[in-house]
Amino acid sequence: MWDILGNFFGFYNVNGIFGMFWFDDVVHLITPAFLSIGITWYLYYFKNIKKNLSIILGGTISFSFSVLWELYEYWNNILFNTRMVKDGIRDTMMDLTDGLTGILLCMIILGIMIKEARKNNRS
Repeated sequence: MWDILGNFFGFYNVNGIFGMFWFDDVVHLITPAFLSIGITWYLYYFKNIKKNLSIILGGTISFSFSVLWELYEYWNNILFNTRMVKDGIRDTMMDLTDGLTGILLCMIILGIMIKEARKNNRS
């Protein structure tokens, strides 16, 4: 989905979405966040792993995918001259920072939501 929006409709070439964000920043913020939610949900509800451990594992696994994606971008640049990394190391570090920010926000929100769900189930 992101690839269609970014490449086919040219969002990666726009200077900023709504004058505030780069499309790439939004992608690298939202995708790991949703991935960490899904992984945490799976670990907590289906594998019955404790709350804190499932949140930490969900965030860690999601961040690992972010790092693997950045390696993919780098090696595509080297091997196929794709120009996926537009601004060198700065682009990579910003993408990883965006991903980590999204993951941390989701970890906090998930912790609160799971705590509230447990509290409501006890009542």
